[in-house]
Amino acid sequence: MYRKLFKYLYVVILILFLAHPILAGVAPEFKITQGSGDAVNVYVENATDLGAFEIELSYDKNQIEVISIQKGELVRNSQRVFSQLGPKIDPSGKVTFGFFSFGNTAGISGSGVLADIQYSGDSSSLKILKVKATDSKGNVLQ
Repeated sequence: MYRKLFKYLYVVILILFLAHPILAGVAPEFKITQGSGDAVNVYVENATDLGAFEIELSYDKNQIEVISIQKGELVRNSQRVFSQLGPKIDPSGKVTFGFFSFGNTAGISGSGVLADIQYSGDSSSLKILKVKATDSKGNVLQ
């Protein structure tokens, strides 16, 4: 009788374990910080194995013009190879850009500047609308 109960309990535990989703890491916090001169930075806090990200920014097109977006210090100094997507500048006041990486090492971990945004005008209206991020294996960070 105990043997049958043990088998039943084992099967139930196995089913529960296999049915539980495997969660990727938690998405780090992204924010806009003032850079030097006419530049702002996209800053990340507490990243763990960040392998790719896409960011959509909004701004008042009457106050600011986005000129260029470059790799920030964390991306430039990563052990992985990062390539840039965009920027795609929407005349209504949105810009979307991203970076993806490949390599055999872990993604970006820690806090620091991911992207430098050169602009002209007043950057006070620049806001992060959306962020999509994955780890170095392509798992979505939530």
